[in-house]
Amino acid sequence: MFLNLDQLGKQLEKEEYQEIGSFDAFRVLMTQFQTFINFRYYFNDDEGLMIRKYFIAYTKIDVPLFHATLIQHMESLRESILERAMHKREKDKRMSDRMMQSKE
Repeated sequence: MFLNLDQLGKQLEKEEYQEIGSFDAFRVLMTQFQTFINFRYYFNDDEGLMIRKYFIAYTKIDVPLFHATLIQHMESLRESILERAMHKREKDKRMSDRMMQSKE
């Protein structure tokens, strides 16, 4: 999972932005988190209470808050990728228009 997170980070930091590579890395990351995002575990039995206790000890955050934060961050990441792709397309269009004007 962290390898895919690193790959996504590298894709987003590249000077020459590649929308397809960024979305591919995002989709892999989303697939890995999908189990947790869709997770609906009720902590009303002994096993559930123990899972919750270990989760809080490890993450220092309660499960519902972690779940909401994860979804919020994934959505923010998706929006950032889309916004950067839009800026790249606008820049490419401006460059193309300039090239056409200089040829005339």
